[in-house]
Amino acid sequence: MRGRVRSVACVLGLVLIACGGDDSSSGSKPGPDSGPSDSGSNDSGKTCSGDDDCSKGPCRTSVCSAGECKKNDALDGTPTPEQTAGDCSQVVCNADGTTRTEADDTDVPAAAGECSTPGCAAGAKTSEPKAAATACTGGLCDGAGTCVAGVGVTCSKADDCPSKQCVDGVCCNEACTGTCKSCGVDGKKGICSNVPYYKEDLASGGVPETCSYAVAGAFCDGEGNCKKVSGTTCNADANCMSGKCNFKGLKCLGAKGEMCNAHADCVSGTCSGGACM
Repeated sequence: MRGRVRSVACVLGLVLIACGGDDSSSGSKPGPDSGPSDSGSNDSGKTCSGDDDCSKGPCRTSVCSAGECKKNDALDGTPTPEQTAGDCSQVVCNADGTTRTEADDTDVPAAAGECSTPGCAAGAKTSEPKAAATACTGGLCDGAGTCVAGVGVTCSKADDCPSKQCVDGVCCNEACTGTCKSCGVDGKKGICSNVPYYKEDLASGGVPETCSYAVAGAFCDGEGNCKKVSGTTCNADANCMSGKCNFKGLKCLGAKGEMCNAHADCVSGTCSGGACM
């Protein structure tokens, strides 16, 4: 009779332990796992004999206390210990012990060369070329991020220059044959640059090259274009330094600072002291 009762108990699951079964509701806890987890998994409450039995991660440090693992998560937004320098970002903790990556524009990458300045913008790497004619090892920066050797020195022929380009009396970084371009611009000698606003495109001998020589009443606009000045004939806005052609008289209106005789000569409609306002 006693054996029959025990069998019935096993069938009903009332004494699973006696039958060798698994009682998930008995309150027993699993043993330590294979080791700490880099992900900092949640093993809070797991039985342990030491801190090494508890999971750990960049945002979670579990400790063994009274035979059970107790999780200790970092505060939300805490940077993780290991970061990649110069990637314009940082890895930080979430409140649940996981991680996320955020933009960090102070984490600037190393410079790629002497003629560029690195930076970050909204978590993306940037590189800003240094100004043309900035000194660099053995030469000058070309304004596009490259150091060009042997430019800016006086020359009389191409063979005088490492670049084989003697332009406007100096060794130049390129042939520099475009309209309103010069290798002799003050402060930028040796680097092909735009002729400054309202200046002439001159050859090394002081003779006009491609602007006023080719277009009567024109000067360079500082952006590499040859434009007509106020009072000269025009048939389109694009002809004029001011960007405005008076189609009634087919004359360029004056930009600020250009000469004028009357208010009607100026884009602003105001002529004062012989200059457009």
